[in-house]
Amino acid sequence: MGSIIKVVTGMVIGVVGFWVLDRYFMEDEYKVRQDSEYNQQATLAKEDEAVDKNKTLADSQDESESVKIESLTSELESLKRQVEVTNQELQASKLESKRLTAILKGDGTSLDGLTADQSNTNDSPSDQNKFEGIPESHHSLLTRPESMPKATHELHDDLVNEQEDISWATMKEQQINHFLMTYKDNGQYIIHKVECRSTLCEIIGTEHPSERDVWAEVTGQMRNQAWWEFTGTHTTSSSDSSGNLLFVTILQRVRGSEKAS
Repeated sequence: MGSIIKVVTGMVIGVVGFWVLDRYFMEDEYKVRQDSEYNQQATLAKEDEAVDKNKTLADSQDESESVKIESLTSELESLKRQVEVTNQELQASKLESKRLTAILKGDGTSLDGLTADQSNTNDSPSDQNKFEGIPESHHSLLTRPESMPKATHELHDDLVNEQEDISWATMKEQQINHFLMTYKDNGQYIIHKVECRSTLCEIIGTEHPSERDVWAEVTGQMRNQAWWEFTGTHTTSSSDSSGNLLFVTILQRVRGSEKAS
């Protein structure tokens, strides 16, 4: 009887032990699987975080590059304007050098700086013959009335044909250039050329696309300057394929100011 009890007891202990060991290994395997899943999730999270950081860094670099490009473009435009103004100042210096040379040589003609008014210049052969074969009664139809201001292209032709008052022209070119370079919205336009002769000054430039008519504001403010001595502004403009405004503005000197100055 005792042997049977021992056998039964041993079997019970064996079953219980097996059950305990099986539970232990199952829990251990479950824990290992949980740890593995947690590690995988942590790894994926780190990878996602790394991707987000790389994307943020790339976006930041793109923004930085865009800012740099805009800054460099602005600096380039500014340098272009400075080069143009420097070239104009160089031309003015050359003219001043010629004037000083004339002073040293005692050349009174160069010193006078006086030019005949455009109305007193000789007519070209084409002007003399433009009414040939046309009845005098029709001449008025082909002539610009004196009361009507000249078109910009006519004023440009007048400026090209004018002799130069070196002292006045040099001074006005410098005053106009300084005003245009220091104007608060000077980044909205590029000035290609400023040229004065004896009664006319011509400004050629390009205005960048804008919701405002910046150049009209510039010419309006120009009238308020102490050096202003013109009857007004004559502007012709057109737009290019990029939406830039291409303009030519001519300033006409007030009659009699030549002697006054």
